[in-house]
Amino acid sequence: MEASQHFGIPEIYVEKDYWVTFVLHEIFHSNIADQIVFKGGTCLSKCHQLIQRFSEDIDLVVFRNENENDNQLKKKIRQISKIVKEVVPEIHIEGLTNKKGNIR
Repeated sequence: MEASQHFGIPEIYVEKDYWVTFVLHEIFHSNIADQIVFKGGTCLSKCHQLIQRFSEDIDLVVFRNENENDNQLKKKIRQISKIVKEVVPEIHIEGLTNKKGNIR
């Protein structure tokens, strides 16, 4: 791959970065996009070009509306998980956890 040679990194990292970017695109073009904020190092790199790096993970914050209960918040998180599974269904994510709204 040209990108791998250009940046001097293994192809697997370029591929991972591609999939992270693709998943972000799908999440932020969904009907729940206005309920989510993308933050963290990958955001600084992808959105603001403040740092140069390939994606390791993505940090998302899901808004909890004023009168929203835990079940409604969990529903939003399930919507995000569903988008990811639909976009990359063949990828098994070992060790993925979801704790209090944090998918890790």
